Amino acid sequence: MLAALSEFRAELLESGEGYEIVVTLGKDGRGDDEIVALLNALEQYIAARASGPALIELGGRSYVMRPEEG
Repeated sequence: MLAALSEFRAELLESGEGYEIVVTLGKDGRGDDEIVALLNALEQYIAARASGPALIELGGRSYVMRPEEG
C-alpha cells in the first residue's frame, strides 16, 4: 500500500492492534483535490488486490472502502 501512496506523505506506523498507514495532507491550497487523489489511489490499490476492505479515517470519521464485486 505504501507504494500505491508514494506520491503522498505516507508513513507506516505500528500500533498495539497491528499496522496503520498515516498520510499527512498538505495545507498548500490543494485541499479537496489532494483528498480526491488520495481516495482514487486507495480505490485503485483495493481494486487491484481485491482481498478485503480498507478502513479509512478522515476528519475524525471512519469509512470502509471495499473492492467492487465481480
